[in-house]
Amino acid sequence: MAKVQWSGDYERKDGSALPIDFKVDYLIERRDGRLKVFGWISGDEQAEFRKHGLI
Repeated sequence: MAKVQWSGDYERKDGSALPIDFKVDYLIERRDGRLKVFGWISGDEQAEFRKHGLI
């Protein structure tokens, strides 16, 4: 598993800045000597956008 954290900078309708942090866990397997992502676990990004009035 690979854990990734990232942040997006968004702008509200009133022009004010809004940084939102996200976390994603990627499920990885080794296949033919190479790593391959076969799934991921993340939060509900759309709900987070709605919570802050972005959509």
